Amino acid sequence: MKLSKRIFIIAVLFLWCLITILRVSFHQAWFDEAHAYMLAQNYSVIELISKMNDEGHLLVWYLLLMPFAKLKLWYPYPMQILNWLFVLVSLIVLWKKAPFGNWTKFAITLSYPFLAQLPVLARCYAVGVMLMCLLVVMYKNSVKHPVAYSSVLILCGNTSLMALFGVFPLGLLFGYDLIKSTLNGEVEKRDFIISSAICIFGAVLILWQLLGAASYNVPTNMHDFGVQFSKYFYLLSAKYLLVNVFNELIVAALLIYTVIILFIKDRRILFFWLFTFVSMLYCFLFRYAGASQHYVFSPIYIMFAYWMLFDKCEKPLKSFIVAEVLLFLMFVGQIFSPALKNDVFFGFKAKTMADKILTIDNIENSRIILFLPKAQAVIPYMENENTEFYLYNWALPATNCENFFDFLSFTSDIMYISPTWLNRSLAYDKNNYILIPAVVRGETFRLEDKNFIINFIPVLDLPNNHKLFKIEKTDKMKL
Repeated sequence: MKLSKRIFIIAVLFLWCLITILRVSFHQAWFDEAHAYMLAQNYSVIELISKMNDEGHLLVWYLLLMPFAKLKLWYPYPMQILNWLFVLVSLIVLWKKAPFGNWTKFAITLSYPFLAQLPVLARCYAVGVMLMCLLVVMYKNSVKHPVAYSSVLILCGNTSLMALFGVFPLGLLFGYDLIKSTLNGEVEKRDFIISSAICIFGAVLILWQLLGAASYNVPTNMHDFGVQFSKYFYLLSAKYLLVNVFNELIVAALLIYTVIILFIKDRRILFFWLFTFVSMLYCFLFRYAGASQHYVFSPIYIMFAYWMLFDKCEKPLKSFIVAEVLLFLMFVGQIFSPALKNDVFFGFKAKTMADKILTIDNIENSRIILFLPKAQAVIPYMENENTEFYLYNWALPATNCENFFDFLSFTSDIMYISPTWLNRSLAYDKNNYILIPAVVRGETFRLEDKNFIINFIPVLDLPNNHKLFKIEKTDKMKL
């Protein structure tokens, strides 16, 4: 490698590290990140496997979090560092192994998926992208190292549904090649048996986790997908009309060109890419509308398809130049993605909320009732305190509720608080508080039923448009 090229690579990765470390250091873990951490903290491995069909994710990320979560160590730093390192490794593999030009790699490195989404949000996706990078590198020699390839394949498939969409077609192709090579005497029977056992075990584990997974209402889902994808892809302002049209033309040209070139050059890779594309589209339209953390896999899988295609050819073809130019332009568009302005940048300030709550006298020996799901992001920041957290909609402790996410209501209006139901969450030997959106103006308000009165006394105005109220209950019989 020439010295100038090496300096360029180091400079780009240094710039990436500087930007992402700053972003991560200012990022306060929000609900989805805290949710995975709490599951890893409160469930055993077997319980987690059974829980995954409600989550839509798979086991690997939770297992990585489990040692830190069980020991309550320095939340959220171990989780964030692990996640950041996975993206860094992905980019190192990209720069060392991907058969793209430096400017294409530069655009990929500074694009929204790799600069703003994957390294900042500590979730299950970054580890899947890293393992997929390894699978793509190993793809053309998969049957020469069947045990290693099948191990990485199964690990990747157990990270998330988005990764599984890519793992499944790669697994089918690998299975076909493995059987064929074994019959031809190119693979030892011992390696065939071990690799097959790994794949079968992994497939059973995936089925165990995903069978019975829930889905949303389809008409609502289609509408939500349109809204969420527009926020991810389009700059929603008239002055950006030409930019949007340009991005649409680039993506449309790339999709059409990808189908044509893969059909001509390598139909196996075409099968891989079409399977991921159709699977994601089906998922977003009929199962779960998704969000920016899911949509980033669309450009990433196109990148992987071309990576595998270019890697198989020792000499670049003229048709590849057109493909790489379109790929470069697509990721340039991702650098200026409107999703940069979403919650990744303006995050839920859970740590700030927790720090303010901890200033209340004797809060450590109190019970806080959470009205909305996203408020759970506060809990891990206070995990070493003696504060109890209850979930209003389930009237159960937040640490052992089997439905962390499936709250009965996502409404933010106090008119939906039932005093009779709220009474089930109140402690009789400690102070009670409730954390709700700050939709109430003024001072104390109250709710009552035929037996008691519950007074809500404002205590703190908190970030994220939330407010903490102290709850005082009075039995009418004593009045």
